[in-house]
Amino acid sequence: MRIYNGSTMDYHCWRMVNWKRSLLIGAGFGAGFALMLVALIAAYVWYDGRPHSEPDWNTTAMKATFSNVQIVTSTPKPYLTFWYNLENTTSSDYIITSNTVLMAIRPSTQTLASDATLSLAETEVYIPAKQKVEIKINKACEYNESYPVEQKDNPDKINPFFNRRLKELDGFVLFDKNRRYKIILPNGWPSAKSLLKG
Repeated sequence: MRIYNGSTMDYHCWRMVNWKRSLLIGAGFGAGFALMLVALIAAYVWYDGRPHSEPDWNTTAMKATFSNVQIVTSTPKPYLTFWYNLENTTSSDYIITSNTVLMAIRPSTQTLASDATLSLAETEVYIPAKQKVEIKINKACEYNESYPVEQKDNPDKINPFFNRRLKELDGFVLFDKNRRYKIILPNGWPSAKSLLKG
């Protein structure tokens, strides 16, 4: 005959209940931690994937003033060269690179337009802090019936042709997307009659 000791049975039952309780608490804690981790990952993915607003363009770091415009009747294409003095108003040196975006300002609407005929005369321009540097913008043109290459040095052909080209422009803008610089190169050219031919 097996005799059960009541106190021993109670102790074993208590241990079993306590073990189950610990197991449930541990499982609940693990599930809660997993849910919290999933929520944190989801929040990070949402935050990282949402559109980020860019800082405003800095239009005062670099100040440009118009200096001159020159007609160049070269071959195979004639072109205009616009000269500007560019002042670095910041306390840091600055370099205009080939990654800087150059756009034209259209006079009728004041909208910006990409223009494949525009280019910086130099691929890099170094502008020390608190200094002014001269930069040049070239606009390539095309000879046509009203201004044929055979008459490239004829003033009666040059002036009307380049006057039309100048009327299509109201300045330029350089955009540095890394620094968030917007450099406005204003219109300041006279009519083609007073331009110097290169």
